[in-house]
Parts: sequence; structure tokens; C-alpha cells
Amino acid sequence: MTDERKLLPIMPTEKISLDDYVAGSPAAEKERADAAFAQVDALFQKVIERLRERNLHDKAGDFEVYRMMLDDPAIVYDVDDLIRAGTSAPQAMLDAYEQSAKNFESMNEKYFHERAKVFRVVGNFLAKFIVENL
Repeated sequence: MTDERKLLPIMPTEKISLDDYVAGSPAAEKERADAAFAQVDALFQKVIERLRERNLHDKAGDFEVYRMMLDDPAIVYDVDDLIRAGTSAPQAMLDAYEQSAKNFESMNEKYFHERAKVFRVVGNFLAKFIVENL
């Protein structure tokens, strides 16, 4: 494992299973979602700082894009709306980011198709973070 790889959180590429996840009340799930957004944002910021210290600016740029996707107001609203409707926090993350990915794919341009993949990775990372940490 290279020194660079040690800096990076593992970004899951396959959708995680939520079969064993036990959802709480909508209020509890909202707290989990809010905590995940905040904690993952802080994690990504630390990764960016460490990558910049090592002059790995391209990798830092990838994580800056991930951080921007954490702050997308439409996604945050969609997550909250899904949770209010009874969806668990990790499933709400998967669903909201999947919808954004589909919206980008509908634009039929390579750039937007690549961004759609990143939305899915971030949504899956958030769902995995909730399941494993909150």
C-alpha cells in the first residue's frame, strides 16, 4: 500500500446492503443523516489537507468535488423529505444521490455521465458511514 493510499478513505463502488440496518424514528434517522453529512465533510476536509501537504493536488480535487456534493441543497432537502416519509437515513442517502445521478445522466453528455458516477459513490459512502459509524 502506497503512502498516498493510506490517506484515502475507502470509497465503496458497489451499493452496500442495508439488510441488517435497524432504522429508528424519523427524528433519529434525521439526526443520523445530519451527523453523517457533518462528519463525512470533516473527514473529507482532513483528507484534502493531507493530500495537499503531499502535493497530491489531483486527488485533493477529487475530494473537493465529493465535499461539494455533500452540501448540495437539493440533495439535503431530498434526504430530509425521504426520511420524513419513513425512509431510513442510509436508504435516503442512496435514493437521493441516485436521483441526482439519474438527472445528470439524462443530460446525455460524457461530463455529466462521469459526475453521475461520483454522485453514486458519495451517496454510497454516506450510507456505509451511517451503517458502520452511527
